[in-house]
Amino acid sequence: MSVNIEAILHPDEAFLDYVPNLFSLYSHDYGIEYIPKMTDRFYDTMYFFDSDPISTYNFCAKLKRFDIPKYVEEEYFDYIKVAKKSHKHIYSNYHSTLISFFKPKKVPIAELEQLDYSCYSTKNVSMLSNSQVPRYVKNQILKRQKDYLKKCVNLGVKPLTDSSYISILESNKRNAEREEKRYLLQNTKWGKRITRKFSNWFNEISVDNIINILSLDSSGATGRIVSSGGVRYSFVYLPVIERLKYQALDNIIFHELRHVVELGDLTAGLSVDVGDQYELINELRTEKNALRDLEALKGQVLWSQEPLPSRYRNEYKYIYSNLNLEEFFDDYCAVLNGLAVNGAISSFEASFGKDNLIKFEELLKRAYSLEKQRTIFSEELKDESAVLVKKLRENFEGK
Repeated sequence: MSVNIEAILHPDEAFLDYVPNLFSLYSHDYGIEYIPKMTDRFYDTMYFFDSDPISTYNFCAKLKRFDIPKYVEEEYFDYIKVAKKSHKHIYSNYHSTLISFFKPKKVPIAELEQLDYSCYSTKNVSMLSNSQVPRYVKNQILKRQKDYLKKCVNLGVKPLTDSSYISILESNKRNAEREEKRYLLQNTKWGKRITRKFSNWFNEISVDNIINILSLDSSGATGRIVSSGGVRYSFVYLPVIERLKYQALDNIIFHELRHVVELGDLTAGLSVDVGDQYELINELRTEKNALRDLEALKGQVLWSQEPLPSRYRNEYKYIYSNLNLEEFFDDYCAVLNGLAVNGAISSFEASFGKDNLIKFEELLKRAYSLEKQRTIFSEELKDESAVLVKKLRENFEGK
């Protein structure tokens, strides 16, 4: 099994020990002369691999051959105690809205909180009426709706299916979740430790900044924080234990680290911070690099090289595979990486044609939106992609 349990239990130490393996690949891809620049970027970045105390405790509890560390137990029981004590107050507005909308007679609020009303959200309802959404996706939504209606009957409440009311509930719930995160950060042993960890790295980081990072729900994330004084700090967020559900943790961190070594002042590789220009072109190229890194380091496991479970999709890989972009990114890998490590956007535009790149990025955004809705790509979209790739190639070869 390509999972390193010891490394998952001690993610920071394992990560630092593993770094030389990656830099041997980077020196090949970008050139030895760029190692000092990449090293500076790498070590100027904060890496946050901690998970919430509940996930950490539960993971440790399942490992029979390991004793649960004392600090894990202390943080877990403290976190449970504080969360339980504060939950009713923090969620009072959300609970009032639930009661107002569902009008229960004698139903515990905990039961109402479990209702999956989001299965009737605008997004899910629109997916059911979209002929391009695969049947299995629709079946998942229909099953959720069936289970939700059945649960409502069992509780003796009238099902809520109006998307406008559901939007209100979802908004209220998000607000409560954010407020709870704030309270737990400020009032638990775990939260205080995490806050110290961030503060030791970022002198002027606010609680809101920390909440924003901890609220990122992607598999992994690389980003920047701008202090009140205008200083830009970079970070990588990958709560290892919480993200074990994806299994492919090495793939995820390899992707994020490619962003790190390509971070410029206003660029992230081939993507420009302002307006996220060329963001998806850059993401697809980054994922190709991550998969190449994974293949090169196959068997040298950092945390986990297990494949992504079937219930999840690698969106970037799906897009370039279904739009037949793999050959393009393979052929121009060295060129694109060279431009990316320097943040050479003007050279990138000159090489492939600015108008072509803008149109290509727009097409990828459409494809990404369709993929998020699990919509099958049309032949027209694939043809449009092929035409644009041809123009990109011709522009580059004509230089």
